[in-house]
Amino acid sequence: MLSKLSIKQKLILIMSIPLAIVILLAAKLTYDSYLNTQGLKKLEKVVVLSTKIGALVHETQKERGMTAGFLGSAGQKFKTELPYQREETSKRAEELFGFLNNFDKTLYGEEFNQNLTAALEELKKISDIRNSVSNLAIPAGKAIGYYTNTNTKLLNMTGTIAKLSNSAKVSQDIVAYMNFLLSKERAGIERAVGSNTFAAKTFASGMYVKYLGLVNEQKIFFDAFFMYAGDNQTFFNEKINHPVINEIQQMRELLL
Repeated sequence: MLSKLSIKQKLILIMSIPLAIVILLAAKLTYDSYLNTQGLKKLEKVVVLSTKIGALVHETQKERGMTAGFLGSAGQKFKTELPYQREETSKRAEELFGFLNNFDKTLYGEEFNQNLTAALEELKKISDIRNSVSNLAIPAGKAIGYYTNTNTKLLNMTGTIAKLSNSAKVSQDIVAYMNFLLSKERAGIERAVGSNTFAAKTFASGMYVKYLGLVNEQKIFFDAFFMYAGDNQTFFNEKINHPVINEIQQMRELLL
């Protein structure tokens, strides 16, 4: 059945699979944090924040991949899917901003607040980037770079959150979750580069070397995830067992 799907449909399917894993890992992280830190409402709220960041980053990753394909095809591919995906990203961003309206940032220190401010400032630029993309007035590399930079700043928040816990178990869970998100981010950039390459039928300048690096970085972060994941390793292996994973490897081999 998968063999009958177009490359575009396969890319969209590939994008959807990690979301279920992120949601389930985030829910488990939140629950473990609650069990280990009853009464510590400060940490509980910041862990919830990390799950909202993970959900937003998942949508910006999908938007980045579709944006790359749209620009690589001079606006011919993903022209229907991209507007819908932008709406999904905006919904997650609104959820994050809504949560922050009742979030006391002063409780979490200077490093936390600096990372939060930097991430939110990048998010505010997204409308201008989208307009440039819609008008084909921005190079693919610059557009991909914007989403990557924004995601990096958002994910830096998760690293800061890991330092706030006095519980070794909670800190370990957060570090595992962070490394999973970082590996997933590299996979997202790989999809964006791959989508742009399939659409343009060639690697843009410097993109082949970048692609090789992304594949390697994913492995590094996944190895770190498994180091800290504990009983989440079995949970992850059960959820990642899907035929489309073979499709990912086949598409990767085509590019390599």
